[in-house]
Amino acid sequence: PRQGFVLARNIEACDGITSEKDLLSQKFSVGDEVHVRVTGMRSDGKLFLSMKDDYLNIIRRSIREKPSLSIHGTSMIDATIKNVSSVGLRVSFRLPNSKAVRNGFVPASLVSWEPYSPEVHQVGQEVKARIVNITNLGPVFSMLDKQNVSAWADVPRTRWFQGVVAKQINSRFLLMKMQFSKEDQPVMGALHSSHS
Repeated sequence: PRQGFVLARNIEACDGITSEKDLLSQKFSVGDEVHVRVTGMRSDGKLFLSMKDDYLNIIRRSIREKPSLSIHGTSMIDATIKNVSSVGLRVSFRLPNSKAVRNGFVPASLVSWEPYSPEVHQVGQEVKARIVNITNLGPVFSMLDKQNVSAWADVPRTRWFQGVVAKQINSRFLLMKMQFSKEDQPVMGALHSSHS
């Protein structure tokens, strides 16, 4: 048998782990069995190991195999809720063209445009989500549809638009629904109280 090191940043997050601090506080005991992969070798022959999937390469491979699919940021994929907490949802998912089940996290702010309510989500519930970031905790998902804001790119900051208040996020922000023209899709934006 060979021995190797698993660096802290390469420890897989268990259910309920939602922050870097919690990730590093996970306890392992001598004799615990974990799944690892080799990521490198030191000059003295000791191995560097990881408990995490190589998500970036997995995503790149999925896009190569199905070029019409944009995994990172736009395409919604099926996910299953594994854990519900006050800070968001742990989910399991399969990338297209893959049979492997992987884990990810949906922060509370990316679950819904409405205020986050953990009680409306259940373990085992099927949801649609898109990958928006890759962190040490694994893929970060959003359950919000990606907005097409290309029409707004060159709008002069002096031009006025009619907006509709969609909700009050908190005491400082309003969520506004706006439409550039009848041909363009409506978008949501945040209005700070200092600008109202």
